[in-house]
Amino acid sequence: MPKYSKKIDKRKIDLLCKKLSCHIVDILDYFDVEYYSKDNYLHGPCPVHGGDNPTAFTVYVDGDDMQGNWYCWTHQCQQTYQPTMLGLIRGLLETRQNEKVSFLEAVKFSKKFAKHTDDNFDETSLEKTRFVNSIHSLSKKKTCKTFNVGRKEIRSRLSIPAAYYLNRGYRKETLDKFDVGLCVDRTKAMKGRIVVPVYDDDYKNMVGCVGRITENDYQGSKWINSKGFNTGHYLYSYWFAQEHIKDTGAVVLVEGQGDVWRLYEAGIKNCVGLFGCKITDAQLIKLESSGAMDLVVLMDNDEAGEKAKEQIKSKCERLFNIHFINVEDKYKDVGDMSVADISKNIKPLIEEINNE
Repeated sequence: MPKYSKKIDKRKIDLLCKKLSCHIVDILDYFDVEYYSKDNYLHGPCPVHGGDNPTAFTVYVDGDDMQGNWYCWTHQCQQTYQPTMLGLIRGLLETRQNEKVSFLEAVKFSKKFAKHTDDNFDETSLEKTRFVNSIHSLSKKKTCKTFNVGRKEIRSRLSIPAAYYLNRGYRKETLDKFDVGLCVDRTKAMKGRIVVPVYDDDYKNMVGCVGRITENDYQGSKWINSKGFNTGHYLYSYWFAQEHIKDTGAVVLVEGQGDVWRLYEAGIKNCVGLFGCKITDAQLIKLESSGAMDLVVLMDNDEAGEKAKEQIKSKCERLFNIHFINVEDKYKDVGDMSVADISKNIKPLIEEINNE
C-alpha cells in the first residue's frame, strides 16, 4: 500500500469514524468477518488476533453513544488500534496483509471504502445516511422471536383489569382493551406483578411483556422485561395504532404505556410508546415505514423528557415534520392528566395536525 502523508484534522477524522459506523456490516462482510446478531450488537471470534471464541469480539450497530464501538474481550485488541471503526479497519488490514499498517494508510483505505473525499463529509447529512444504513444492518439481524402465545392464553394468566391502574383513574374498558392485569400464575417470572403484554404487528402473538410491581410491593426493580425481550425493537401499541397512523398521516409519540392509554381514552388512537425516553434506530425504522409524515412528540414533564425531545429532534427532523407539544407544569406526564384536560388542551392540537 502506498504511503499517505496528507494530514487530516481531528474534526474530519471524527466525521470519518462516524461515517464508517454507518457501514459496519459492509466492512465486516468485506473482510469476511464471521459474526452473529444479538440485540444492538454483533459478536463473534475476534477477527484481529484470531481465535475461535464466539463471544470474544463485539461491535455495536445501534445506540447513540455506542454505534461503531468495538471490543476484543480476550486480548483487548481495541486498546492497540482504538475502539472505533477506523481502528478496527487498521487492525483488519494488518491481519490481512500480515504487516504493520500506519494510521494514515488506514485513513486512506477507509475514505476510499466510504467513497468520499475530505470535503464530502457533511455533519448535516450524516444522520440520514446513518439511518439508511441502519436499515441494512438491522435487516441482517435476527428479529426477536414471538412467544407463539396468543392473546386468549395471555389473558387467562392475568387478573384483568389491574386494580392498581383502576385506582389511578384508568377505565376498566381501557385496561381490558390492552390486556393489563395482575399475573396470577405462580409458575411465571412475572408472578405478583402487573403485566403489560406487547403484541406483534399482526396482533396475533405476544412478543414480550413488561411487568410492574404493585403499589405496596417495592421489592426488586419497579419495572422488568420478560426474558429476551428487547423493548428497543418495538413501539408500544403499534398493533392498534398503525391503521390510524395511515389514515391520519401522523403519529403521536409518548414515553410510557400509561400515556398511550390516557390518549386512547381521549380518542387519540394514532399513538405509540417508546418504553422510555430514547428512540432507537429500530423504532425509527418502524416509524418511517408506518407512512407517517408528521411526528407529534409528547414527552414527560421532567429533565429526562427535555433530553428526549433533543434526541428525537436530532434523529427525526430530516425524516418527519416534528411537532412538540408540552405537558402543563402541574402534570408529570400525559398519563397524569384527565381525559377532560387532554380533550381541551391537547386533542385539538393533534387533530389540527392530523387534518393538515
